[in-house]
Formats: sequence, structure tokens, C-alpha cells
Amino acid sequence: MTAPPHALKASLGLKTASTLVPRADGAASGAFVLYADGSSLNNPGPSGAGALLFDRDGDLVFRLSIHLGNGTSNFAEYRALILGADEALERGVDDIDIRMDSLLVVNQVNGLWKIKSPRLKELHILALRILSRFRRWKLSHIPREQNGQADKAAREASGSPGRPGA
Repeated sequence: MTAPPHALKASLGLKTASTLVPRADGAASGAFVLYADGSSLNNPGPSGAGALLFDRDGDLVFRLSIHLGNGTSNFAEYRALILGADEALERGVDDIDIRMDSLLVVNQVNGLWKIKSPRLKELHILALRILSRFRRWKLSHIPREQNGQADKAAREASGSPGRPGA
């Protein structure tokens, strides 16, 4: 049995700054879009995860900006996917399109690339467990320029001032 999202975050010692926007009808169904990104200063270094979920009308459902402690950028990218998807499940979402600018995470989760790092293998397994709880999910790679809001949330959590234009 998977731990509840807040218990998962607490067990990892994560500090959470979350802006939660419930839908007017209180329900979450249909195709939602999750943008997720991770950030690490000095790679490895202070890292953060950012995730934003939008409903089928394009309205913001939630925005996560979570400090992860020290880690690599790949670690932060996986954590952003895991934490964003887990929060979407907590909100009752069962149909989700996930968009990330991490080619490594997208291709590993979609089974196109091998995983060499033991730490990333663990995160990969956790990500697939969480994703398997959706009725339907799709993970796609997008250009960095299309992931600016999630990038900003991740950089805020890691302590980075951000990229120009992001």
C-alpha cells in the first residue's frame, strides 16, 4: 500500500510550500495536464521540485514548490514527477498528461532508456508505482521554454534566482 502523499513528503523530510486551488465543483476528472521540473544548484547541491497541475479548462489546480535537500538534477527531476503525480492522485485525478523538459526522465519512465544509477532506479520504480494508479497517463518531453512555470517553482525551492526569461 502506498503511503498518503503528505506522509510520503513528511517521511522524506521535505519542506513544502504549496498553493492549492480546488476546482469549483470539488471534483477532478478528465484530462489534466501536469508540468513538472527539478532544479539542483551546483549539481549536486541544494535541490527543489516544482509541479503545476491544470484542469481540462486550463485552470490551475495546484502549484508545488518543494525543497528536497541536496541532490542531483536528475534526482530533482524524478522527485518533481513523483510529488506532482502523487498530489494529482490525492486530488482525485485519474487521467493525466505529464509534460517535462527532462529527456532522461521521460525516456527512462517510458522504457526507452536504461537506468544505470541505483538511486534513480529506486525513483523510477516509485514513479511507475504512482503512475500505475492513474486510469490513463502519458508522459511527454517538451522544450525547456514550455516548462517555465514548473522551472520557476523548482528553482524557488532549490534557492536559485532562476534563468533569464524563465
